[in-house]
Amino acid sequence: MNLGSGLGRSHDRPQGGGRAGLVRRRVGGMDRRSWWFDATIAAGVIIVGQLDGWLGVTATHRQGPHWAEALLYAIGGALLLWRRARPLAVLSAIVAAAVVEFATFGSPEGFGVEMPALIAAYTVARWEQRRSTWWALPLLGVYGAAWILLDPLQITATQRFGGLFWVSQLFIGWLIGALVRGRLRTLEQRRLRRAEHQQRAIAEERTRIARELHDVIGHSVSVMTLQAAAVRRRLTPSRPPNARRSNRWRPWDARR
Repeated sequence: MNLGSGLGRSHDRPQGGGRAGLVRRRVGGMDRRSWWFDATIAAGVIIVGQLDGWLGVTATHRQGPHWAEALLYAIGGALLLWRRARPLAVLSAIVAAAVVEFATFGSPEGFGVEMPALIAAYTVARWEQRRSTWWALPLLGVYGAAWILLDPLQITATQRFGGLFWVSQLFIGWLIGALVRGRLRTLEQRRLRRAEHQQRAIAEERTRIARELHDVIGHSVSVMTLQAAAVRRRLTPSRPPNARRSNRWRPWDARR
């Protein structure tokens, strides 16, 4: 048995064993920290919604049976678990569920009914693809219109105009998400430009050092060549000119 290959396979396995190790690092396509953060937000929204639905803790007024409100808030909070993976789909589902509940029993008021849509609006502007981000605005318009027009306690124009205060917070949440996205994008571009500038400076410095080394080495080689030639001339024994002539072959020497 090849022990080396066995050890290699054991190191390739994720810590904690197979699929469980992968789940520890990533859950639903997100890293574990982001998933737990979204799960905490969803749990908080569900808790506040249940307090509103059953006890009316933050609700200014309530409509329909308590279980219907509690169910709506639970659905909205649970959908927030997928707010980063499918931002626009989550917002669409929250709006659809709310419109159905408003049309059936009337629209209540309170933080419990607003928080899921508010968080989803922010998430769409922050995480959705740029061209799809604008679809959140008509969805929020439908949500706001249903929230105001289907409230049986808001009859006069003044009362409905006052409801715009709550609806405007949804658009403000979307705007904050867009601003955060733009700010982070600007910071990322600055970081990339700074890194590119550093890489260019490093490359230029390496080129300068290589050029200087080339010049120094070339000069040193030239000096060594000249010195070697001078040493060779000094070490080679010199002969008189007549000795060189005496070594030449002369035709008349052959007749002797």
